[in-house]
Parts: sequence; C-alpha cells; structure tokens
Amino acid sequence: MSLKVESKIVKNECLDVDLFNFLSDFTKFTRLLPPEHQANLEVTPEECKINAGVMGKFTLRYIERESPKLIKIGTEGAKEALTLWIQLKNVDAYDTRIKVTISLEVGMMAKMMVKGKIQQFADSLADGISRIPAYVMKT
Repeated sequence: MSLKVESKIVKNECLDVDLFNFLSDFTKFTRLLPPEHQANLEVTPEECKINAGVMGKFTLRYIERESPKLIKIGTEGAKEALTLWIQLKNVDAYDTRIKVTISLEVGMMAKMMVKGKIQQFADSLADGISRIPAYVMKT
C-alpha cells in the first residue's frame, strides 16, 4: 500500500539553480544532517548508503534531476520502497519555493503508524532546505 505525503511549501532566499546544484550532490546535501546521523552514512556525490541499525542497510540514489526545478531520490535495497521529490519553483529573484513529497510502500497497519512521522520528516526537510544560506552552497 502506498503512503504519500506532501510538505508545506516554504521559501528560501537563494537562486533556484544554486539550491538545485547543492541538493543534487549527496556529499553537500548530507552536511545538513546532525553529526549523529552522519555517522551511519557512506556518501558519494551520486548515492548515500545508510546503515539504519535494526531497520537494515539501504541506498538512496538520484533517480531523476530536472534543473533547476526537480530532484527525485529513491531507495535501493530497502524493505519498503521510498521515493522523495524535492520541487523548486523560482517565484522571483532570490525567492525560491520548496515542496517535498514522500511516497513510501508500506502495509496497512504500518501506514497508520508511520504517516505522522513521515509528514513530520517531509516538513522538517523542507524547513531545513528553506534555511540553507547562500554561502553554504558555494563551499
């Protein structure tokens, strides 16, 4: 059964192309994570291998990139298939709107149990992207 959640729409004061380039490289993107979460990652520009302990190991890969408006990330080797879309829309100079959509294949019982947590994750990821300052993208 498919669970799909969409984040709230948030704003970043960076150019959409700069955000797109930053988010299109896992070595940059994962720097936004707290240090305790970075410890369980093996990262290259194109993939992020995650050791989630009892949940097992899985890999995130870029599935599709349409500059500067869409990044699609999917799982490989996970028990449940996950797809994450990051949509970027340039509204005005230095005004980019961001929406995160997450689709997860889970059972009916799990769907009811995880929907709130997945929604919270989508909103917090969107919030995190909204706070990326321009100087971080240049490094």
